Amino acid sequence: GSISVESVNNAGSVDYLWSDGEMGSTRTGLMAGYYKVITIDSNGCTADSTILLTEPDSIVISFAVTKPQCTDMPDGQININVTGGANSEYTYLWSDNSTTRNLATVVSGVYTVTVTDSNECSETRSVTINPVSDLCLELPNAISPNSDNINDLWNIGFRELYPEMEVTIFNRWGDTVWKSGRGYPIPWDGRSNGNMLPMDSYHYIIDLQNGRKPIIGTITIVK
Repeated sequence: GSISVESVNNAGSVDYLWSDGEMGSTRTGLMAGYYKVITIDSNGCTADSTILLTEPDSIVISFAVTKPQCTDMPDGQININVTGGANSEYTYLWSDNSTTRNLATVVSGVYTVTVTDSNECSETRSVTINPVSDLCLELPNAISPNSDNINDLWNIGFRELYPEMEVTIFNRWGDTVWKSGRGYPIPWDGRSNGNMLPMDSYHYIIDLQNGRKPIIGTITIVK
């Protein structure tokens, strides 16, 4: 904190002597507490005053979180409420370098915010955002490739979240019968090398190409 004092009705120049031995009419870098100052003018007349320097309440940060629907879905939100500090003119710095008060379109993870008031006092807090579901992909468990335009293709929902993912299909003996391009641009139609596969359950491995464990399951061809 800081204190500035000014003498009135004095004769000539004024010296300011503080109880801790410091001199001058302005003090900076002070802690909260009582400070006594004595003024002495050119005639040797003195006056004294005691000043109480108060400290604002500590900055307190609280969070209101909207969870994303799944791990990589950017539909989460973080709203914060701040109390305390010098006044309401806070600045914000998030761990992703955002400077807004609230964050929108967030995925799961840990987010840290530093709030600073007009006195340059700051408080830092973190919040962990957990998704509603770990799996973002919508994976139908069967297709019926009979050219009726209903479930003819294995359309994987939200695959746009993983533009590098690859899908590999295996038969019950572990032979590869089909493999997608990066991003699964063309959904599987139940064929292998152009030939329709028989009704059966087939195993799949989906590699998201993002360092996470591959997704393993089965897809059934029905007619």
